[in-house]
Amino acid sequence: MFLKGKLKESRRLLREAQHEIVILKENTENKHNSTENSQDTNEKEKEQQISFLKGQLEESRYMYNELLKESTTYFKDALTNSSNKIAKQPSYAEVIRKKNQSTLIITPKDREQPMNEIRTNIQQQLKGSTEIENIKKVVINKNNQLIIKTTNTDQAIKLKDSIHKNEQLAKIIDARTPQEKKLKTIIYGIPEESTENDILRSIAIALDKESEHTKLSKIFTDKNERRHAIVILHEQDAIKLTKIGRVFINLLSSTVRPYHEIKRCFKCQGHGHTSLQCNNRDNCGKCGQHHDTRKCTETTKKYINCCKSNEVARTNYNTDHWAFDNKCHLYQGRLKS
Repeated sequence: MFLKGKLKESRRLLREAQHEIVILKENTENKHNSTENSQDTNEKEKEQQISFLKGQLEESRYMYNELLKESTTYFKDALTNSSNKIAKQPSYAEVIRKKNQSTLIITPKDREQPMNEIRTNIQQQLKGSTEIENIKKVVINKNNQLIIKTTNTDQAIKLKDSIHKNEQLAKIIDARTPQEKKLKTIIYGIPEESTENDILRSIAIALDKESEHTKLSKIFTDKNERRHAIVILHEQDAIKLTKIGRVFINLLSSTVRPYHEIKRCFKCQGHGHTSLQCNNRDNCGKCGQHHDTRKCTETTKKYINCCKSNEVARTNYNTDHWAFDNKCHLYQGRLKS
């Protein structure tokens, strides 16, 4: 309750600070106009009044930014204290992600070259180096790649640099570390006057850090004329931001949720692929018959894939809807998976 009260007080002070900024802007403009029209006032006094108002304006802006950070901090503390304080065991995905940080992937430039020869070349060229001594395990995957697991991330990077610096190895193989996965999040209800910098700045305040990898994908308006933004972040930042659940953009609270991008084929109306990759026959997205959706003249609604699921998988899905209905059971199943 204490944190909620502090959060409410911070929001009130934020509104007052913004209101003061607007008033001081108007006063600055009025004083500036009055200094041009009145010729009896001393020029030095006019300049002092304008500089004093500008100083107050900058001070209010600074107070606004500090209170914005304070309100976000109180909100995150409230979430932390209300959550379970028992330390959680790391999930399987988190353990695997940590292991992958010390992995190096070796790909031959000539795909027909045996991987055993490449392994022997690496051992001969880097013989006696500390990078070879810190290798824990070497396996060959089904894609004809050499997977080298080292003791830690630094050793994997050093091994990659050593391979790139070696002229003979650089001619026959490529070495890289697994790329960090990126996720999309959607921010609902952003203010109308907010810019890209405002959105990225609010995310940086919520995460307590600035990242050059955080990028704004797009801003769009829904049918109710509400603006939303899709942001691309690193996996860990995206998970942390969705746990926080909201960001403050220009004093307004906006909800943050994971963004699920599910492909839908406009040819067969199935999910998981596009029409360019589809070899199935045409299915109408409105009536379910075998013709192009754009040429449909029927008034009945029927989704053919829900009908097939009821026949084959013995499900009991509602079929009286269009293929692009978000309440479709097949579409909701894709979201959950």
